[in-house]
Amino acid sequence: PAGGLANVVVSWAGFLGAVTGMNTAGISIGEMGSASRNEDYAGIPMIFMVREALRTSRNLQQALDVFRRGPRTCGFNFIIGSGDEGLAVALEVTRDHFFVSGFGDEAENVGPHRAMPEMVRRTNHFVGEKTAATQRRMGEGYHPRTYMLESWERYQLISNYLEEMRGKLSVAVAGEEGVDAGGVCREWFGILAREIFNPMYGLFQPAGG
Repeated sequence: PAGGLANVVVSWAGFLGAVTGMNTAGISIGEMGSASRNEDYAGIPMIFMVREALRTSRNLQQALDVFRRGPRTCGFNFIIGSGDEGLAVALEVTRDHFFVSGFGDEAENVGPHRAMPEMVRRTNHFVGEKTAATQRRMGEGYHPRTYMLESWERYQLISNYLEEMRGKLSVAVAGEEGVDAGGVCREWFGILAREIFNPMYGLFQPAGG
């Protein structure tokens, strides 16, 4: 786009906003809805804030600033990563609340949730105490199983999978002997990235910003 960073967005024909994508500065954003009573639709829709963050952000802080400025409308969870910085955060927003936590952040240790080193994850419920309070009915305890069971079960599944599989990615080249010490894996990711955007496959089409 003119005056902004090139970015790729997985979207639908005719859809002007974005719910997930990455840009040429290595910023990637994914979104999941997280219903909240703290909402006001006199603001910027989430799909346009994601688009703006991808268009303008060269680092993690700039991406967060787009969502901080708002004005926001309602409840959402985001995972925002910066490949060049080697960082990622979970971001929870409502109209008035803004909660950020990163790798191994103690703020994640709001039972029954737990912090994990070098990882962040979210499903469809909030972890932060102030944001989560906008989802609970009066008199309910904090545990998400009392109000968002399916989201809690997915959170547990993701957490258990990440703990089990952390650091276990290994790539083997057919017909070649040897142990992957990291070089083969990097080569595989490079090939994968090139082939995904190969115009021959028609997976992505360039579009004006």
